Amino acid sequence: MRNFFGTMSIVAVSAAAAEAAMNTAAKLDTRMLVDMANMPKPNALREDNSDEMTGYEEATEEINLGRRAGMSMRFSRMQAQHAAFILAYGMGDVASSDNGSGTYLHLIKPTGDIMPPSFTMGARIGANIVGQRFRGNIVDSFKLTIERDKFAVLEAEILGSGALDTDYVDETLTASGTATTLTLANAVLDDDAENVQSVACELASGTWTETTCTGASGTAITVTAIAGASGTAKSWRVQYRTEQAWSALPAAVTEERLKMTDLTISIGGKFSLSGTAVTYSGGKSFGGGVTGFTWSYENASQIYGTPAGTGAYANEAIRGKRKQTLTLNRQLRDYIVQHLRDEVEYFTVRATLASENTFVGAHKYTVDLIWPRVVVRSAELGDDDGKLTEAAEIAVKEDATYGSVVAIIKNAVEEYAS
Repeated sequence: MRNFFGTMSIVAVSAAAAEAAMNTAAKLDTRMLVDMANMPKPNALREDNSDEMTGYEEATEEINLGRRAGMSMRFSRMQAQHAAFILAYGMGDVASSDNGSGTYLHLIKPTGDIMPPSFTMGARIGANIVGQRFRGNIVDSFKLTIERDKFAVLEAEILGSGALDTDYVDETLTASGTATTLTLANAVLDDDAENVQSVACELASGTWTETTCTGASGTAITVTAIAGASGTAKSWRVQYRTEQAWSALPAAVTEERLKMTDLTISIGGKFSLSGTAVTYSGGKSFGGGVTGFTWSYENASQIYGTPAGTGAYANEAIRGKRKQTLTLNRQLRDYIVQHLRDEVEYFTVRATLASENTFVGAHKYTVDLIWPRVVVRSAELGDDDGKLTEAAEIAVKEDATYGSVVAIIKNAVEEYAS
């Protein structure tokens, strides 16, 4: 029996290279350790004719408007590479540079282009159910959550054009009704009979009788003889998987997972940037008492078909006006954040995740995030087991020099979304 455990599924993406044009497949180069509940989903756009005068009480047709796709991509134990991939495609402006000793820095900022970069995504569903390739995907939004005694969690909403390739073939051929060997147009994937998922013979007009595939070798399959079938030529329908150029999905990149204790967070310092060199001085460092930090980033994207496109899938994507919000949850050990709210004072926030261990020399996996101009919108007081708390909502504004946010990520991967 085919293995349909969720843990056997694989998702891979074109992390390094963006699509040259939307729906033009890019090379799948990195396998992503996505939560198994989050699988790519083709979404059929369908209508029926229940609003037409057909002479029948109920709908008589299902009308196809093509397809879109989507995915909630959740990394429950975030690594620097996950942040680099999601931020690169979600924010759009990426400059990668060699940092020496096999390390690389990725400077990521919000793009001024309203046409977001797109990537290709491949998936194997279960161990051997089907292989899929989704072209034309964009990052619509993402949220980074860091909570006490937990790993950092990165969640992204992916929108897809619906351009879909699979390794699944539905083939009709002619052979004797008593045949026990059939020759297909394509080789069966891995010469594995389990990759032949349905074999049926039309013994009488409109009547299909199922049988079983017992072996596969190249384009030849062996099937169990159908009792009572005649030796005359019949139509056979075989559904099977065959190898595609993209079938062999890449390996995962292994990095240390990042967690709350890897986080340092400061507010109010003086910030400047030269290339990827950050100068940050002064400010207040928050350590003990911080129970959670989140960053939400929304692109308000749309994905749609255009004239001279195709009815099968979308061929253009556009983002709306960006929106970002920070949330800082901590024990009320001082009045600093409350005062910032009262004064409507603009300040800088810096949050840096640096791995506990080095990966080469003195280098640590690092996700360094800086918001040059923010303001406290609200700071609600609360209670946690008798201790006073505050939940600060911090609105992100666009700085005239550095924009709304700057991300610098360090790992051993050469480039993203290039």
